[in-house]
Amino acid sequence: MARFLRFSVVVLCCMLLVCIYATAATALPNVIVIVADDLGAADINCYGVKDLITTNLDKLAASGLQFKNN
Repeated sequence: MARFLRFSVVVLCCMLLVCIYATAATALPNVIVIVADDLGAADINCYGVKDLITTNLDKLAASGLQFKNN
C-alpha cells in the first residue's frame, strides 16, 4: 500500500509539472522584428504616409501593436 501511495504521489507531481510547463510555454508573446536598410516610419502607410503603398506591412500593423514616439 505504501508503494502504491508513493507511486501515485510521484505520478501526480510529474503530471502537475507537465501542466505548469505547458501553460508557461504558451503564455509567451509572438514578436516580429523587421530590419530594413532604409525604412522608417515616414515610409510606411500605417503611420500616415499616403504616397507609398505597403499593403502587407499595413495588415501586419492592423493585427498587432504599433509603437509611436510622440
